Amino acid sequence: MAQEFRWAFIGTGTLAKKVITEITASGWHRVVSAYSRNRENLVSFCEPYGIYAARSVEDAVKTADIDAVYISVTNEVHYEVCRFCIEHGKNVLLEKPFTINARETKELQMLAKTKGVYLAEAMWTWYSDVPNKVREIVLSGKLGRIKSVFMSYSKNSIGYAPRVSDPAKGGGAVLDIGIYPIAYAYRLFGYPKSIICKGDVREGIDYGEMIEFVYDGFTVKMDISIIESNGEACVIEGENGILVNPGFHYAEPAVLKTGDEIKIIEGRKGYLQEFDTVADEIRQGKTESTFIPPEMTYDCMRILDECRKQMNLVYPFEV
Repeated sequence: MAQEFRWAFIGTGTLAKKVITEITASGWHRVVSAYSRNRENLVSFCEPYGIYAARSVEDAVKTADIDAVYISVTNEVHYEVCRFCIEHGKNVLLEKPFTINARETKELQMLAKTKGVYLAEAMWTWYSDVPNKVREIVLSGKLGRIKSVFMSYSKNSIGYAPRVSDPAKGGGAVLDIGIYPIAYAYRLFGYPKSIICKGDVREGIDYGEMIEFVYDGFTVKMDISIIESNGEACVIEGENGILVNPGFHYAEPAVLKTGDEIKIIEGRKGYLQEFDTVADEIRQGKTESTFIPPEMTYDCMRILDECRKQMNLVYPFEV
């Protein structure tokens, strides 16, 4: 990139702090303005970087000379904040889960197309090298006919941030972390023929679920939890070999074994790669992400809707 890409950050929580540390260290990105409903947190976020601590979303996106807005607010206000930014002609990178439901996602995508602005989901896994190399291997047929797939994202992460356990903020397992194995399976194998979801729903959120995607000739089984600690793994077994990726959502190295051959699959990862890519696409005049196409975001939201329907998981603000 020839010059710094200028961002407005809406949301200054745990994730935003990780992101800004990584991207500003590169020298290619600068956060010009930021906004959070918690003024104290906002000021402490802004001061070390000399960022303008805006008084509102409108103040953050309209008073600063910015190239795009990064939104990492709590789930229940994704739609509202993103819609405001698009209506004001701003390019947007919106954190996962994109919205609360597929209807909201489609509305935002259609509005962005009408306004001619860039809109993409910050599904950082798929901006990294390893998942895309894994996808190439699966689509190439190197594993042969797929026999079974197992994915686990089971970590005691309920204390990661207050929003995770708060039904009023769209908390729970499936929207917070379930989106990762769901998106991974979708990207590798497409939309499933059928979906089976059985969850542990209490106190207005889902603490975990077992999800099964049914495809022709095989199934993808997923173990998701924010209170158990069964670990993270993706195991794809084919008739010609097996691929194991212990840290699939982190884009950690994977191992491919076919016959007597063992190959380590590795590559670049991180928030910087995601933000560099988005900045490049915006500068090229693109309005959609090559790495996270809009149909992927929409289809994964449809899957999340179906899982919540089967679990009878309805948030207070949806009633």
